Amino acid sequence: MWTPDLPTDGSPLFRQVFAALERAIADGVLEVGTKLPPQRSLAERLGVSVGTVTRAYEEADRQGLTVGHVGRGTYVAGAQSSHSPRRPGEIIDLSMNCPPMIAAERLLAETWGKVRRRRDFLDLLTYAPIEGAVHHRRLVASWLARTARLDLTNPGRIVISAGCQAAMDLVMAHLCRPGDTILAEELTFSGLKAIAQQRGYKLAAVPMDGEGIDPEALARIAKATGATVLYTMPTLHNPTGRTMSQARRKETIRIARKANIRIVEDDNYAVYADNATGVVPLAGLAPDLCYYVSGFSKSIAPGLRTGFVITPDESSAAGIGQAVRASCFATHSMGLVIAQQAIEDGAAEQIIKENRRLVRARNALLRKQDTDSARKDLSPWSPHVWIPLAEGECERVEASLLREGVQVTPASVPRLPKAQEWGIRICVGAPRREEDFRRAVMLLHRVISQGRTPEQAFV
Repeated sequence: MWTPDLPTDGSPLFRQVFAALERAIADGVLEVGTKLPPQRSLAERLGVSVGTVTRAYEEADRQGLTVGHVGRGTYVAGAQSSHSPRRPGEIIDLSMNCPPMIAAERLLAETWGKVRRRRDFLDLLTYAPIEGAVHHRRLVASWLARTARLDLTNPGRIVISAGCQAAMDLVMAHLCRPGDTILAEELTFSGLKAIAQQRGYKLAAVPMDGEGIDPEALARIAKATGATVLYTMPTLHNPTGRTMSQARRKETIRIARKANIRIVEDDNYAVYADNATGVVPLAGLAPDLCYYVSGFSKSIAPGLRTGFVITPDESSAAGIGQAVRASCFATHSMGLVIAQQAIEDGAAEQIIKENRRLVRARNALLRKQDTDSARKDLSPWSPHVWIPLAEGECERVEASLLREGVQVTPASVPRLPKAQEWGIRICVGAPRREEDFRRAVMLLHRVISQGRTPEQAFV
């Protein structure tokens, strides 16, 4: 039976037991799934009260280190440690565009403990208002003002959804009918492609340049197709990481007005953007034209499944709210209240701060392998990096990396028909372990550099 040596640092006994338990899990002495000793048995072996061990176990549960099962005991939780060794044959996944989860795992465990003690906890277990509670919509407005430079004076334009993907689907269903054409960057978010396939929309690719969507091409293709909806990601575009300048945003809006195009702006990565650019969302420049979608998946944690859409007016919000009612009656509140608690107690801000620091450090490591100064314009803040490759090279690189245990986003995933650009995307936040990311970067450089001259860069 596991019996720790307690530190003699003068801290409360339950803290000493918890610290020993935390250290044993981090060091691998207690592996995932290990059953902990019964509280009474451990108390007797340590010579402390049962209450002391109980408090230590409760603290471990509160921080997500353990999980208790009534009648079965307490077990080490299954969350993978960022320090645990990689298992043989385990894939280093650079294809999943999720935020780094190290800070979220640590801080949200404590946040969840606070949520469980909220006076309004039981209220969260019933149905929420269709568009979301008023105080939650005000929270979203305040959050966007702080993280995305979007000032919203009327929370009545906000509809809460079950993630940004759901918000996109709701907006497209509000604006489009099966068979309608949606304009989008030639490289676009795979979630849009999934929505189009499911709902019967057509997608028309608009060429891009170093800032993202090409305004002249947008005007030309809008006229040729008759499309009246544009989906775009102007800040840290997925997959390329490009960001529109303020001038480009104004030009895009000018063309949209002239062509009677409504804009669906996906701003999921605003929290990672370079604060020095000072760019304002399209929805801030033209609120009457834009449906703004975002959420907490890329900033706090994907499992919260909380997104939102900002509509041009309350009438549009009510229409989208009716779609929410028809599909799921009401958005669930639990993920949103966890986000609320994290925002209120500062955990969300700390998660973003640590995530930005990690993304920047990993991008710096990636660019140490880069010898092509032409690629230095890529944002060091972007959680995803686009690696341009020739069409024939993409499949070779993807297959070679997979044989070495590294998975990247294939070239086909973001491309629309008639797209001119080819390449692969890597997601720098996905790996939990630094050594895994370093290994993946070295393999990436080696595989892409095969057969090239030293002057040719891999990003």
